[in-house]
Amino acid sequence: MMMRIPDNRSQAEKPATCRRPAAPCRGRTAALAAAALLLLAVLAAAGELGAPRIVLPEPKHDFGTVPAGRMVEHVFEIRNGGDAVLEIRKVQPT
Repeated sequence: MMMRIPDNRSQAEKPATCRRPAAPCRGRTAALAAAALLLLAVLAAAGELGAPRIVLPEPKHDFGTVPAGRMVEHVFEIRNGGDAVLEIRKVQPT
């Protein structure tokens, strides 16, 4: 059977411990990560980070009246005016 014996020493007499709860460390890491994300967002908004920019000299084309059954086509020039890779994932005719 174990008994707990109270420690009657004053605070100055007790040895210092190096134990700290883990929560403040996680809090600092989360704060640092949030600050890094905020910095990236500000830099991206300022245009400091590379970003694609689609450039269409002719954004739309009107075929006019097309007889039924006739195939028509038009080639759009698409350029990347930015300094990052431009990915075109989905195209829909209107």
